[in-house]
Amino acid sequence: MADVSELPEPFNFYRLVLESEHLHFGLWPEGEDSLSLEQAQDKMFQAVRNLLPEPPASVLDVGCGLGLSAYLLATLGYHVTAIAPSEEMVSYARGRWAWRGLEFLNEGFLDRKGRAFIKNHYEVILFQESLQYLRPLSDVFKRARELLKPQGYVIIADEVRLSGSVAIQTAVHSHHDIRSSLCEHGFCVLVEKDVSKNTLPTCDEVIERLNERFETLVTEAATENAQQRLSELVEGWKRQKKFHQNGQMGYVLMAARKDRIFLRPYRQGDEKGILRLFKIAFGTERTIEHWTWKFKENPYGNLKIVEAVNEEGKLQAHYAGYPVPFYMSGSNPERMTAFQIGDTMTDPSVRFSGIGRRSVLGRATYYFYDKFCVEQVPFIYGFNTGKIKKLGERFLGYDYLEPISYFVKTLSQESRWQRAWNHIASTLRRLKVRLVDEITSEYDEFFEKVAGDYGLLVERSSRYLRWRYLDCPDKRHLFFEVRKGRHLV
Repeated sequence: MADVSELPEPFNFYRLVLESEHLHFGLWPEGEDSLSLEQAQDKMFQAVRNLLPEPPASVLDVGCGLGLSAYLLATLGYHVTAIAPSEEMVSYARGRWAWRGLEFLNEGFLDRKGRAFIKNHYEVILFQESLQYLRPLSDVFKRARELLKPQGYVIIADEVRLSGSVAIQTAVHSHHDIRSSLCEHGFCVLVEKDVSKNTLPTCDEVIERLNERFETLVTEAATENAQQRLSELVEGWKRQKKFHQNGQMGYVLMAARKDRIFLRPYRQGDEKGILRLFKIAFGTERTIEHWTWKFKENPYGNLKIVEAVNEEGKLQAHYAGYPVPFYMSGSNPERMTAFQIGDTMTDPSVRFSGIGRRSVLGRATYYFYDKFCVEQVPFIYGFNTGKIKKLGERFLGYDYLEPISYFVKTLSQESRWQRAWNHIASTLRRLKVRLVDEITSEYDEFFEKVAGDYGLLVERSSRYLRWRYLDCPDKRHLFFEVRKGRHLV
């Protein structure tokens, strides 16, 4: 059995301060604040175990640490292959946790070759605080898909980045990037649990133990520059604690199942499939000119489109938004861009596949949010009705603002006397209504003059009005202006 001093840093330090060989965060359930770190680590193992299918499933434990989790799973009846890219750690695990059917291998998950990498072999691939060391995510989940049997699971228990502000200071992956990459590689996220508050005490426990045994650890580690390395480790945990406290980092438990649906952004040439699905979903044709105007030639941004495709590449669902400029008045006026959601549609073959967030459309919605919205736009909006409205209310976190006020003036129903009176009233007020076919910079000046009275509204500049109404193909918009004397009102 390998000696503790032979373990690589920082695992040697952790082993010396822990009474357990779990090398992962603890989990303190609500009302169990008095648990020791070791007891909380046992709770974390149980939480991870609860995400797995029942034994005897085959499990690939990626980054197995000192091997305790792999051993415990094996004793429960799982067939476990455990890998780590460290001969010292694998040797330690082999010496400590021998069990029938449990195999420890010195292999990295992204190695080109290895005994562990058998296609369509595993029911579960477990990343317990190992995903943060693997990149790019695209390679990780591509390999995971290759190694898993149909309906196999990826299980993740790991720290995640919740804010781009600490992207340079920490190596952990963005939570949204993990979810997006899973979707892109044909996984359906079944469980997603934020346990950040329940794992935070780990930071205090580790910092306290490292400080209490600092001198002893330096001596027992017996490695070059141990004092400096240990000091750096303590400072790293202090930064980590701060990021967790500020909500910039967190901890999640996730379970995702291998599926036949892949999510991705728009690709050049997808128009044909999009227009085909539009006709199926809405029963009417859409021209390529209209699609190009709406999604490709929008002056405020383009191609904010998510597509769900099956293994044959056929389009199954579509969720898209087009950028719209907004202006918010007040003491600190602000201009921003939001997305108006439109053309939400699914193929009939997948409309009853999954419920809520697990449905194909629900997954596309969250993928759109992760890909185009997080830390990019303040909000998205739309005019949902029917089943889409129910889906948004129940499962997708939509907030509905009702009623929406609008004004209608039906000219064809006015009597001759009403039209005569309206003409007289307009004349007395010196108002003139004119049909226009050109929008000039005068409209920009008018918007700046009146925008402060409206709070939050679409920035109806000449640029926006020209694109939205005059440039729109297929539909002819009649654009009227009202003037009092020479001035727009």
